[in-house]
Parts: sequence; C-alpha cells; structure tokens
Amino acid sequence: MRRVFQDVKPNPVVHTASPKFDFPKHIMYKVNVEGTKSLIQIAKESGTQNFVYTSSASVISDAKTDLRNADETYPVILGDGQPEFYVYTKALAETCVLTHNHRAEEGGAHFLTCAIRPSGIFGVGDLVVLPGILDPYYRGRTNVQIGDNRNLFDFTESTNVAHGHYLAAESLVKHQKGLPPDNMKVDGKAFFITNDEPRCFWDFTRLVWRYAGDTMRPDQVWVITRPWALLLAGILEWMFWALGLGEPPLTRTKVRLSCMTRYFSIDKAKKRLRYKQLVGLEDGLRQAAEDCVLRRKA
Repeated sequence: MRRVFQDVKPNPVVHTASPKFDFPKHIMYKVNVEGTKSLIQIAKESGTQNFVYTSSASVISDAKTDLRNADETYPVILGDGQPEFYVYTKALAETCVLTHNHRAEEGGAHFLTCAIRPSGIFGVGDLVVLPGILDPYYRGRTNVQIGDNRNLFDFTESTNVAHGHYLAAESLVKHQKGLPPDNMKVDGKAFFITNDEPRCFWDFTRLVWRYAGDTMRPDQVWVITRPWALLLAGILEWMFWALGLGEPPLTRTKVRLSCMTRYFSIDKAKKRLRYKQLVGLEDGLRQAAEDCVLRRKA
C-alpha cells in the first residue's frame, strides 16, 4: 500500500473498504480499525490532504432504541453500549479518522477528513442487503411478518451513497483554500446520507419481493408480534447453539431490527454538501431486485 501511495500520490482518498458484518471479529477489527489507522498514516506520509471515510449510520444505534429523525448531534456509541461488533469497529474507525483532521498553520499542509454515514445501502450488484431480504422469497416464506409494520426505516441506493462521498471529497478540496464559516464546515465532521424516503420496514421488504415476482396478498400474511418473535428466536438460537448448527434463520437481532424505527435527518448533508438523491427509492429497488434475481439464475 505504501508503494502505491508513493507512486500515485492520490488526493483525495475515499476509504470504503470493509468486510461484511458477519466476518470473524478479528478480521473486522484488523480491516476496519487497524487498516484504517495504517491507511491514514500512509496517506499523510504520501502528501494526501483530503480523506473521506465510509462509516455507518449504525454508529449512533444501540440496536435497541428507536431513532426518529436522528442527526449528527447524537453521540457515537462505543464500549459496552454497542452490542454489534461490526458497528463497534466502524465507530472506532470513524473516531480515528475525524480525530486526525488537521488544519496547519499558514503555509503548512492540511490533512482534512470527514465521514459519510449511509443507512441500509442497496443497489445493483448488492451482495448483502437485498440478498438477505430476498432469502424468504426464495424459501416461499413471504407470508410471515414480524411486528405491526409501523416502524419507519431509512435505506440508501448505492448511487446516492457514491454521490455523497463525491460531494464530501469535493468540499474538502475546496476548503483547502480557505476556512469556511462554522455552519458550513465539512472537515472533521460526519454526515448521514440516505434516500430521504423512510418507509415502513415491511413495506420496503414486500416491495423488494414484488419486484422479484412475489404475488402474496396482504390478507394471506401471518403477523407474529414482536414479543412472540423474540421468544421464538431465543429458543432457536439456543437449539442451534446446542446442536452446533451455527446461526438460525431467525435471531433476536433480526427481530429487533425488523421492528425498530430507524430514520435520520440529512439536513446537514443537504446544507453543507448540497446533497440530494440522484436515484429514487422505487426505481433503485426495482433495478437492484431484478439484478439480484438475474445474478442468482446465472
């Protein structure tokens, strides 16, 4: 990596690399935390002046508490308050990136950093979110719903995520020339990026299934309440653990996630980055769902 940076001298740097959330913990820590620290050091040594990090909207979530129009004033959750190890490593990495933001004295070289926090990334080529949502469709289980479907959830089409990163990098480069007003500052800051179209969780899920070909009617759906689903998931987790079968198809984390309200304010990104979505939720979902189905058939 050091050789590449010395030869290419990239500026700005957009750091998106991360393993999936279900990778072994030591891999997640090595890539997300240690890898980010190494990348920052190498970037600074090579003369990079602008650094954008792909964080996660989940860094302010304890995986239990609802988030309604949450913004960047919410604290990043670390330590025992953060039950998801993947999110913990992303939060550590984001903190490291923003801590290294530095404006030099006049005539010196700045090292400006910021972080983008997408929520629920999906899109063409998706290997994580939509394949997981489509799994019940392939198993013929779209007649089951957990919870009352009143919980709004934010998702972000991948083109919009990329656009947010581009705008952040562009802003850092522009601000190299002069310090902006505090209410327009980008360096040293984190920004939520979403499609700005929160949907009820199961409405979103059923839209994905419909684009994939599902014909299940609402009156055919069996609704399981959240308490019963948590009880069932707990029993399944214990049984699968006792039999050495790995992770069951239903877990307490999945139940909480599907019943949680989780949407964010992106006013800060709109104002300071001039962000707005390029791809609408339904158009993006249709393209991404069709792509997932085609790749599965290939």
